[in-house]
Amino acid sequence: MGKLALCSAKAKLLALALLAVAAATAVAVVVAGSRTDQPSSPPPAPPKCGGAVNTGAANCEPQLWVPTGTSNASMACYAYGGPSDPCALTVTNDADAGRTKDPSGCAADTFFLWDEPETQGETYEWAASRWLVYAASFAAQIGALRARGVRFTTPMLKADNASGRLLRFWSACGAPCSNESSPAYIDIVAVNPFCGVWNLPVGTAAACRNGAAFVLNDLRPVLRGRAVYVTNWGYLGSSTAAAQLAAMDATDAFFVDGSPVARVYWFGATDYGGGTTNNFLDRTVESGDRAGQTLGAIWKAKCDSL
Repeated sequence: MGKLALCSAKAKLLALALLAVAAATAVAVVVAGSRTDQPSSPPPAPPKCGGAVNTGAANCEPQLWVPTGTSNASMACYAYGGPSDPCALTVTNDADAGRTKDPSGCAADTFFLWDEPETQGETYEWAASRWLVYAASFAAQIGALRARGVRFTTPMLKADNASGRLLRFWSACGAPCSNESSPAYIDIVAVNPFCGVWNLPVGTAAACRNGAAFVLNDLRPVLRGRAVYVTNWGYLGSSTAAAQLAAMDATDAFFVDGSPVARVYWFGATDYGGGTTNNFLDRTVESGDRAGQTLGAIWKAKCDSL
C-alpha cells in the first residue's frame, strides 16, 4: 500500500473514532439530561390523623408518637401552645394570649389560632380582631411559613352552633381572612365536635357517627370553600379507655365521600372541665373484645384504614 493510501486509511479511522466519541458523549448528555428532567417523586400526602396532647411540643413524642408507633410524618400533633409550642396561640398558655409570640419557629404543617375563645372568657369577634393585628405584626414570618406550605386555622369552634360561631368570626375578620394574598388569610376551619351522652344511643359508634354528620352538615354552608380539621375528637365525660372506642371507631364518619374534613386529632390530653379520664393514647382497654390493646394501637390501625 502506498503512503498516500495509508495516510488516507488512517485519516478515515481517526474520523470514525472521533465520530464514535462524539456519539457516545451525546448519548451520555441525553441520558444525564433525562435523569435530571425526570419528575421527582411526589411529596407524601399530609396525614389524615393526629393527636392533641398536653401543653408543649415535648409532649408530642411520649403522648402521641410513642403510643402509636409513628412520627410527625404520619401523625400530626397539636400541643396547646405555650412557650415550647410555636405552632399555636392560646389564651391560657401564652403570655397576653400570644400577642408577641413569633411564629417563625413553627416546624409543623399547621399553625393554630386560639382554642375555643368563649371557653376561655373571650369571643370569636375578639379572636378575629386579635388575629388581624397579629397577622400584620408578623406578616414577614407568616409569609415565610406559607411559602413552605404551612396553613393557618380559624380559632377552634365549640361544636354546638359551630356555624354561628364561624359566621361571627368571618364577619369580624372581614376581607383579609378570605384574601389569599393577605397574611391574615385563613386556610382551615378548626372545630371540636366531641361525642358524648348527648349522642344517642349512648356509648355507641353509631351515635358518634350521627354526631359527626350533624356537625359537618351544620358547617358546610358557611365554610367558604375551606377544608376542616377536627381538632378534638373523643368521648367526652367518660372514665374508661373502653368507652373511648365508640368515638374512635366512628372516625370514618368524617371521611365519607364529599366530606370537607382533611384531618382528625384524637383528644389525648388532660380534660379540664369535661370530666374525661383514660383518654390518653397509652391507656389500655379494660374490657370487651379489644381488652389489653392500647388506645394508641387502635388509633393507629383506624387511621391506617382511612
